[in-house]
Amino acid sequence: MTKVSKKLLGYLSITTGLLTVILGLIVFQLYKPHFVFPVSTNVPVEDPFLIAPRVSTETNSFVAETSEEEPLLSGQTDHLQESARPIPSYTPTPTLPWMEFKGISLLDSPTNMSFKPICEDFQINLPQFQIIPWTPEVFSNGDFDIDRNTVVAWEHLGYTGLWIHSGTDWWGRPLAAFPLQVFLEINENGNMRTLDEFEQFAINCFIGSQVNIQLGEQLVKGKVTAFARVAPDDVEEVSTHTMDLVPYLNEKYPNRGFDLLNPQDLVLYFCGRQLNSEDSNPDYDYYTQARIIIGIEPWN
Repeated sequence: MTKVSKKLLGYLSITTGLLTVILGLIVFQLYKPHFVFPVSTNVPVEDPFLIAPRVSTETNSFVAETSEEEPLLSGQTDHLQESARPIPSYTPTPTLPWMEFKGISLLDSPTNMSFKPICEDFQINLPQFQIIPWTPEVFSNGDFDIDRNTVVAWEHLGYTGLWIHSGTDWWGRPLAAFPLQVFLEINENGNMRTLDEFEQFAINCFIGSQVNIQLGEQLVKGKVTAFARVAPDDVEEVSTHTMDLVPYLNEKYPNRGFDLLNPQDLVLYFCGRQLNSEDSNPDYDYYTQARIIIGIEPWN
């Protein structure tokens, strides 16, 4: 065999190997297995980010989209524990309108959401998503997979909560809450904030932010009135309080605005990362160390 033939054979082998890896990743992304969890009626609904498979642990330097127009809206998950948590059968409270915000249904429409901070002259636009209601199968049937652009709504004590994916997907694309996560966690120098910096920034810049929610053809407005960050050591505890989340947060994090929330107000719930100089929890991965919870009330 000539030297030229050997080189060609080598190049062909490398090319074939790369194509095999790429095709394998594509097939896995399209047909990845789903995890099935038992259903029980004896325990409350728990944090889905403790039972869903995590997707990406890469650091991403995504910068939130900005806009000066008002409103201009554009349109991982997490760690799989060794033993799956049971999920109950649940019926929403029938005495109040279900899954509505300001009288408009949150379900079945492409949804765009943006935040206008009180201390910055720009708008944080989240990637478009669709809100689907909680069911016993929603975390195991693929409907809440990160490639579906979905957000899960659950009702508790008259409040509507939204479980939202943060971080990035397999391909490094930002998930629904990631622009907001970056805004809160990263300082002006591009570094993770400390806990004190995070808390102070949230108080001075984020509480009071205007929220625009475009639900299909309808625009509703809200205002951020409550905020809490659950540190890595407390994630396990808060995950057991999804059905009494607002009262729990009011007791655990007083003076954060949760005592002022009313039924039909909106609660956003997504994962956060380990802050600078903060101890990590080895049971959780890079994107699921903490929980960020935001209360939004109707405005105007």
